[in-house]
Amino acid sequence: MRLHLAPLAAAAISALVSTGVAPWASANETAPKVTPVATTADMTADLHYTYDFYLSGVPVAVGKFQASIEDTRYNAVSALKTVGIVGLFFDTEVVSSADGQLMEGEALSPALFEMRSRTKDKRQDVKMVFADDAPETVEASPPFRKKRYEIDPAKQNGALDPMSAIVAAFMPRDAETVCSQVIPVFDARKRYDVKFHTKIREYEEDGRRFIECKGVYERLAGFKPKMMKKPNYPFKIRFAVNDTGAPRAVRIWGDTYFGVAVALLRE
Repeated sequence: MRLHLAPLAAAAISALVSTGVAPWASANETAPKVTPVATTADMTADLHYTYDFYLSGVPVAVGKFQASIEDTRYNAVSALKTVGIVGLFFDTEVVSSADGQLMEGEALSPALFEMRSRTKDKRQDVKMVFADDAPETVEASPPFRKKRYEIDPAKQNGALDPMSAIVAAFMPRDAETVCSQVIPVFDARKRYDVKFHTKIREYEEDGRRFIECKGVYERLAGFKPKMMKKPNYPFKIRFAVNDTGAPRAVRIWGDTYFGVAVALLRE
């Protein structure tokens, strides 16, 4: 069984959708283990996020994301695991990592992306090595099956791997630009954009400032023809703005064929 959920958390969702895994887990379950990210005294940002995922109000998954951003480099790891009742029937774990350079203007230039996914019936390992802002090599074990609609990785210049896309979405930034982002993604097979394109509202609640944006997961290439004909996945994202003015995604939600999918940041 494979569920296509609306992207949650902009780039976060891009990573989940790219693996074809439904983001399910319980807030009461133990989060998947993530190897700590190396940090240094010169680090400019250290990000640690845990999200609980719900489908139609039912807690169905947990995901952890951790990254360090230094003056000129970044590295990140994430883990997603199905647990609870859903985990009994669709036991799935996806662990991903990426590293690369932070370029002028805070643009990211990936160097390496690795992903390991495990289900009851299937295992898949993927490795992408980048050169000149494009995938130089893509390795998969077991090998990907040939598709008549597959695209050439070497031609996906400027696209980020799913983990680097999460870093791009979660990097500290000016709150005034948080609703104006386009994140190009290539997941080793498919090319898509995750966009934050419209500010819905800005408000204060319990002494905290929030900004809500509209977003969309837009398919571009590498998908089945019938998927390309379907509407893109819209979603909404709520940022909490801290005392320094930096936004942090606290809630991401969107409609799916199975009800509303929601990702909530543990605080």
